[in-house]
Formats: sequence, C-alpha cells, structure tokens
Amino acid sequence: MQQTLRIFISCASSEFKSYREDLRKHLTASSLEVKIQEDFVSGPATLLEKLDDYITNCSAIIHLIGDSCGSRPKPAEVRALLDRYQDLASTLPELASKLIPDGCPFTYTQWEVFLAIYHRVQCFIYIAAENSQREPGWIKNPIETESQAAHISLLKQLGNDRKTMCFEDPRDIALKFLTSYVDRIYALQADIAKPTNRTLSWPKISTQPNYNLADRETEFATFVQLITGTSDKKIYFVHGPSDRGKSVLIEKFVEVARQQNDLYSAYADFKTGLTLKEVLWRLGQELSPLRLPWFEREFKQNSETMRVAFLDDLDHSEKPALIILDTYEQANEEAQKWIVQHLIPHVAKRDSVRLVIAGQRAPEIEATCSWANLAVSWELPPINDPRHWCRYSKDVLGITAYSDEQIKAVVDAAEGSPRVLYSLLDNLKPRRV
Repeated sequence: MQQTLRIFISCASSEFKSYREDLRKHLTASSLEVKIQEDFVSGPATLLEKLDDYITNCSAIIHLIGDSCGSRPKPAEVRALLDRYQDLASTLPELASKLIPDGCPFTYTQWEVFLAIYHRVQCFIYIAAENSQREPGWIKNPIETESQAAHISLLKQLGNDRKTMCFEDPRDIALKFLTSYVDRIYALQADIAKPTNRTLSWPKISTQPNYNLADRETEFATFVQLITGTSDKKIYFVHGPSDRGKSVLIEKFVEVARQQNDLYSAYADFKTGLTLKEVLWRLGQELSPLRLPWFEREFKQNSETMRVAFLDDLDHSEKPALIILDTYEQANEEAQKWIVQHLIPHVAKRDSVRLVIAGQRAPEIEATCSWANLAVSWELPPINDPRHWCRYSKDVLGITAYSDEQIKAVVDAAEGSPRVLYSLLDNLKPRRV
C-alpha cells in the first residue's frame, strides 16, 4: 500500500492566493495530499491549533515569502499554543523574546513555518523576487514588508538561510519543490546526507562512578573517553564468549551513562527477542527529551521511513546522545543489516552520537571501510590474576572470612571466568541477619 505524503502550502493570501490552487493542481497526485490554510477555517478549535495539528503530521511544508505577512492570531490562540508546547522557547530560543501572547508579532503564515521547524517537518522556503507574479490589485505595504524582513532574519537565525530559493510563478515553485524533495528523500534513504558541521560539547563526568568490578579498568576507561569526547573513537564493540562478564560490564556502562547530567542515553537488549521496530521505539522513548518528531510520526504510520527518520532526528539534536545495544548476536537479520549498513556509518559521520555494541561477537566490518579508524573493538579476556578478585572480594563484597589463598583457589577452579566468579563470590559474601 502506497503511503500518502502530506504537503502544506504556506503563503499570504493577499499576495499569492492564486498560487495555492495552482500549486495544489501541479502537486496533487495519488501519493500526495496537498492542503492550504483555507482548508482549516471552519470547524471546532482555533485556526492556529488546526494548522498545528496538520503540520505536525506533514511530510513537508512549502513556505512562500513575499512582502505581505498576512493576519495575526488572537492572543488567546497564541496563549493556547504556548501552553501546548511549553518547551517552544527553549527549543527555538531565537523566537523566545517574541513569544508573548499579547504582543506576539507572528502572523498565521509565519507561525506555519515556525511550527514546521519546531516539529522538524521538512521546510522548502521560497522568496519572491521583484518580477515574481502577484495577485491582481495587490499593493505593497511598508509595514508588512518590514515584518517580512524580520521574518526572513529569524529564519536565517534558525538555520534556514541555505534552504531558500527565488521563484517566478507556481509552476516554477512546483518544479523546484519536486526536484528538491525527491533528491532529499533519496539522499536520506541512501543515508548519504552530508554530515553537519555543528560541533557538540561532550560532557565531563558529572558524577564520579563507583567502580566496583574486578579488573576491566581498561575497558571502562575506553568507555569514559567515548562518552566524554576525549577520544577520536565514536564506536565501541565489546565482545567475547558468554562467560566473560560482558553483561556485568554493560550494566556498569548503562548505570554510569544515566548518571551524567548532560548526556542522553538509550539501551536495548536483543536477548529479549525485540524486533528492529521495537528496538527503535525503545531507543526513541529513552531519547525522547531530544525530541524525535519525524521518527514518532513515521513510527505511528508504520512507515519504512521510520529508520531514516530516527537517524535524521538524531542528527538534528544539539545534545550528545549515547546508544548501547546488547546481545548483538541474537538480533535478527533485518536488525543486523540496519546496524551495519546504516546505524554504524551514520554514527561515524556525525559528532552527535556515540555507539556501544556488545555481544558474543562483534559486527563484521571491513578494515578498509571509511569509518574503521573511528571504531575500537575489544574482546574481553578471562580475569586470571587472583589479585583482582581478592580486591573485589574484600573491597566490594566485604568478604573477610576467606584468605587470599582460598580466593585464589576459587579463581583457579573457575579458570578466571568472570561470570562464574561473580556468582561464586556473591554467595560467599556475608549476609545481613
């Protein structure tokens, strides 16, 4: 079943009213649904709320900027919208000083593109030239022209200065939009979108972890470097046989990551039989403070594009994120293919995400691939040195009734297997009465 793509056309009626119907005619097809502001005038709820409800679920918005700005919503409408999205000012701080219900200068048309940016709907912005067609009888108003100049300035501050094009007439816009939109979709689906130049600030350790493992200091130090950005590595493979204490180590990674104030982390374990869709949803829920609107929208529509949307939303984040995937060997073929062909290369090209993959085996990668130098692969060895276990027994478990020689005998019997030793020594620790 072919998915319908929703397109919203945003422009001031007084200047470009005829453009709307002409664009709708040029763009409407079996896979495109095209709406304009007039489609939402009647019915319950305010116009601003109805516009927001539709734009939230749009695939793209076409925003035409001329010299007219259109009419403004009533203060009550703006107040209701700000109540609906209480993080609007913090998410789009460039707008913060204007978000005052009784004095907000934004018109419905201007709100349409700001809401699209907030919801991370793809915006295709076109600026009228002097020779662009206008409505018969339209007259330029200096006050509105000044408002539009301020509007363009805000869009530039929001990072849309490189996403604008001039236009001559509706057909010109339709051709430019379809070319840009198709190119955009193919680029995302092929995961060849150019990496952003934004440099994120990775956090320092805000809470010093209580290190309570036997050995594994090297593995833990590598993880700390990964999540603080002090290493040139972005991907960490931790693997080894089932008795090497991988699960205990990953639990420590997850614990430490969740203690950090400025790091957003998500964990999923394929051992529970999760499908790729379920894993993406679980990761998305844990990373929801970063806002993943396109992913959530595509997930609800059960669209295959959800995989692309998940990565694209992460790429828009201005906060560092960590993804930890455990028991990789039990992921199904679909999930392993997505991880190797899409997730890992995406993380390698961006600075906004770090990735840990754990399992009895690591993903198979070519040493010559473009991102191989950004990954570190560590096979967990046995912990044969009894000194580590003696320290762990006394300092962590509080075992004092057994000598170092007796602990050494246990280590020798278990052949340094962390999984066996963690279990045996846990049974030896003193019990509270």
